[in-house]
Amino acid sequence: MTWFRVDDSFYDHPKVLGLDMSARGLWVSAGTYCARHLTDGVISEREIRVIGGTRRQAEKLVAAGLWRVLDPVDNSVDKPVDSAVDNSAGDSAVNLSRGRRASGGASSRARRYAFNDWRDFQPTRDDVEAKRKAARDRMAAARAKKRNTSEEGKTFARTNDERSQEVQNQELAERSPYPGPARPDPTHTAKELASHLSVVPREDGQADPLEELAAATRRARDAGISESAIRAGTAEYQRRPEPKGPGLLRTLIDDAWSHERSTAADTQARAARRAAIEACNQCDERGMRAVPGGLVRCNHQPAADDVPPWEEAL
Repeated sequence: MTWFRVDDSFYDHPKVLGLDMSARGLWVSAGTYCARHLTDGVISEREIRVIGGTRRQAEKLVAAGLWRVLDPVDNSVDKPVDSAVDNSAGDSAVNLSRGRRASGGASSRARRYAFNDWRDFQPTRDDVEAKRKAARDRMAAARAKKRNTSEEGKTFARTNDERSQEVQNQELAERSPYPGPARPDPTHTAKELASHLSVVPREDGQADPLEELAAATRRARDAGISESAIRAGTAEYQRRPEPKGPGLLRTLIDDAWSHERSTAADTQARAARRAAIEACNQCDERGMRAVPGGLVRCNHQPAADDVPPWEEAL
């Protein structure tokens, strides 16, 4: 985005004092148009009509010395066309039009106008494009530097992760000669791991992971764990990310079995309490017995003849 610069003394400049507000408005509007489209202060009569101006207003600006008329085929913004036309502030728009026709120049339909001294006060097209190119190059260099910094950070993070994994593997190897199957120790051979896990090795001498999982499931069945708990533990095992092994599978099966037994015990206790409530004729459906002053939890025991029910409950 470019800016059209207007001096704060524009309103009382001698060339402006004799202009009406419509001509002043055209000067400002045309200036912003030229600044945006980088025309170096040149605007055609058609473009003046597009922004809402008229030829009469433009000729008033020429007569005031703020603009000059350009030859239609000349692209130079510094060369006035009509030497027979006086561009002083005292010339009228009518005299300017007559002088233009008398000069034998091009048709007024192709007339173009230019701001006087545009290069002295406004940025030129070359200046704006040079600044934009410098800004693009600067942003491209900044983005490239950011990408390089990001790649270096990722490389550093990967290096640290690899070192941490090496240290962790070494600590696990020193802690136990037979680490868990979820974190295998690369220093042990496949036969040693298979022997430790009681798994029959494959013909190539390596333990079969599927056989390891099957062995863990068989051991769970031998321990009396229900099939529903085995299925629940297996489903949870499949959702877990790597690394994982038969040790994790057995742990999840045991957890599912413990949860299943706890749930069954709770269900049985609730059923027993409901049966006691239904068999009791002294409490309501919630198991509460009415006593003077409120409700107490019923013990479902018949009260003695000489002892009030509420005292028996206490």
